[in-house]
Amino acid sequence: MRKLAIVFLLLVSAADDDRAAIRATATAFDTALNTGNAKQAAMLFMEDGSFTSPGGNAAAGRAQIEKIFGGALAGPLKGSTHTTTLRTIHFVTPDVAVADGEVTLARPNVPTAKAFLTQVQVRRGGRWLLADVRAYVYMEQSR
Repeated sequence: MRKLAIVFLLLVSAADDDRAAIRATATAFDTALNTGNAKQAAMLFMEDGSFTSPGGNAAAGRAQIEKIFGGALAGPLKGSTHTTTLRTIHFVTPDVAVADGEVTLARPNVPTAKAFLTQVQVRRGGRWLLADVRAYVYMEQSR
């Protein structure tokens, strides 16, 4: 029974460490965007990763992701502050996690925008990388 308890505690500790690493990847993504570094943001994705913005702009693969963020950070997102808050993290397997949360985008002279997001992160070579990020907003219900 004692061995079982120790194994359980080790598994819980490992999951907590993975959750912290997943949150760190989300924070690194924010940091890359907030410093205007599209290449750094793209390198947090898997080579074949994908991204979809709340407006429906989509990119597949690191090169396209870097291009879409490069244009946005030089244009409408220049000087913006991007903040991700992950609310839940569910492990599909020990090396695949789905995280849901919110993103806040503060831009100069523009009202702050909020959206929801889902990230799929995959552990590769000891690092958690973004496989897919989808940011979205809910539509207002008709009355």
